[in-house]
Amino acid sequence: MEKSLLIKDTTLKYDFVVSSSNTIYKYNIIIENMVKLFYVIILCVLLPTKLMATAQQGDKIFINGKMHEMLTCPIEADSIIQNVVQIIKPAGIVTNTSLWRGYVGYWSIKNSTLYLDSLQFETENIDGDYVMETVIPNDGSAFSAYKDNIGIKASWFSGELRVIQGKLLKYVHMGFESTFKKELFLTVKEGAVIHSRKVKNKAICKNMLDRSTLKAFNDAFIKEFPDTKAVNAIVSYSKVNAKGQPTDVEINTKDITENKEKIYNFIHSYLLRNHILGVYKINNKLIFEKSYIRLGNKWINTSNL
Repeated sequence: MEKSLLIKDTTLKYDFVVSSSNTIYKYNIIIENMVKLFYVIILCVLLPTKLMATAQQGDKIFINGKMHEMLTCPIEADSIIQNVVQIIKPAGIVTNTSLWRGYVGYWSIKNSTLYLDSLQFETENIDGDYVMETVIPNDGSAFSAYKDNIGIKASWFSGELRVIQGKLLKYVHMGFESTFKKELFLTVKEGAVIHSRKVKNKAICKNMLDRSTLKAFNDAFIKEFPDTKAVNAIVSYSKVNAKGQPTDVEINTKDITENKEKIYNFIHSYLLRNHILGVYKINNKLIFEKSYIRLGNKWINTSNL
């Protein structure tokens, strides 16, 4: 599906691709300045009705007798299996924005193999109460073709399972985009677990941008450049030293027409003195979180991109 948005008096052109589990939405966006860029990004995220614009509940998996949340949904990997779930689901399913797929799968690892144990659906009973109804696929269900002497083998699934094993590190209000301090990745081939690896994620610098920190940033900017028009920018750290301290800043803006070098130097120096942007080590890779800022007047705004 392709959508195009056009804003008059254009000077910049951006292409955005926003994807959900089964659909890719491409937007060709022409914008005038950074303010419109910010609002257009929000518009692109909100337009597709199928996008999981809310953090989603994961499936559950039992490993060595202990239950964990799993941020992978093996059922969603196969359209035929998805249809099987539609066949066996109970009546009265409730639409929940934190559970767009409509169910929570319960899985287990047995003999290095992934098995589906049951499915839970949120339903509304005759009294109007919301309850979780459990469905255990049996020999009479369409899952029979996948059953062996242990249970329902997920032989349709090949890929990587992402399992939470630590506390929340970085929350993202979208799908399974949040990050946790400890995560387990299991590589699966036709239902058989063939490899596992553990990852420890950490914050090098936590994102401290909020109304108070940005107000201090904005006040310092106005004091230094009282006659400068509002500056909109997307900023992030781009390098850190061996101690994990930021050593360089990336600044993207088209708004600065006067005192460009001085303003760049001010933003650069301020952000290196005040560690308020996010830097994370996730899955053994450094992630420099980009943030939108607006400086130069009383209106305070910030958004992580």
